[in-house]
Amino acid sequence: MVTGLTKAKSRVYNASWGDKRLKKTFVKDLRDGTRIDEVFLVASKSLRTTRTGAPFVRIELRDRTGSVTAVKWDAGGEFYEKVPDQTVIRVVGNVCKHDGNMQIIVEQILKPAYETDPADFLPRSARSSEEMLAELRAIISTIQNHHLRALLDVFFNNQDFVSRFAAAPAAQKIHHAYIGGLLEHTLSVAKLCCTAAEHYRFIDRDILITGAILHDIGKIEEFSWNGIIKYTDKGRFIGHIVGGARMVSDAIDTIEAFDPLLKMVMEHLILSHHGVPEFGAARLPQCLEAFVLHYLEDMDAKVNIVRDAITQTNESDMGLWTEKHFLFERSLFRGIPGESVPPAANSTEDLIEEDYNPFSEE
Repeated sequence: MVTGLTKAKSRVYNASWGDKRLKKTFVKDLRDGTRIDEVFLVASKSLRTTRTGAPFVRIELRDRTGSVTAVKWDAGGEFYEKVPDQTVIRVVGNVCKHDGNMQIIVEQILKPAYETDPADFLPRSARSSEEMLAELRAIISTIQNHHLRALLDVFFNNQDFVSRFAAAPAAQKIHHAYIGGLLEHTLSVAKLCCTAAEHYRFIDRDILITGAILHDIGKIEEFSWNGIIKYTDKGRFIGHIVGGARMVSDAIDTIEAFDPLLKMVMEHLILSHHGVPEFGAARLPQCLEAFVLHYLEDMDAKVNIVRDAITQTNESDMGLWTEKHFLFERSLFRGIPGESVPPAANSTEDLIEEDYNPFSEE
């Protein structure tokens, strides 16, 4: 008999939670051979069959510390339909290790017996938004072109934009997919572009860095992040590339005597920053700054993906190699045991005054 989603208490775990209870066990806390009765977010689900043809349901569960695969054996379409996608559920079962990673063998899926906190299910950037915004504003202060500085001020003197930009994720799953991820990614790309402009003195620094800061602003309208990260209707229909180019175009139209050729260049940097149409680019890069922005933006995203892949497993379970990564289609080397890399100096931090408030309007 298939057990669906129900308000009934688990037959194996009869803890009485009352109306509210703090989530106590997170993905990072899972250990082989332990019982689990906890709430998780359903990130995705799929109906599959074993090699012998027996049906089973695979569920990707997530909380703010990471994700874990859950499996319900001998379960078919009826169970699959009763597992609500992108919803917080209560999972009862056993934790085991499979191919080096933790896995939950599901016994029951239940409705949570208490009101859950959305903050438990969305991971956050390890850096504070105030710190990152201050650093980004310090970079903005170095822009000399008065048209481009005015363009940046349209956005970063708008408190509503700044609040959303600082909180937004950069993606639903692939890279920087957490609260503050968009700001973290943007700051990182802007800093890489500062270094590139210092090395390649023939680059137009102001165009490149302004493009870096604005290249993903469309993501504040592409995603919603209240409890779970989801695509909005605008995100599905238009996307952040075309949407971001429109935002920049509209902002430029409010600036008096903005150079029309410079306007097209800025729109082009946003439309082409994914490099090729296969990855969503509306145009191929056609100017030097667009090429540099594309490669540095892509590098920052890839570094974030690899970093997450080599650190997502519990430290006690780490071997030298990860499992085959779905995106790169290869295993990834975690690094030489015992070796560590010292943090790099942050040159832009020297530009920040101690009492500076990055959220204030200028």
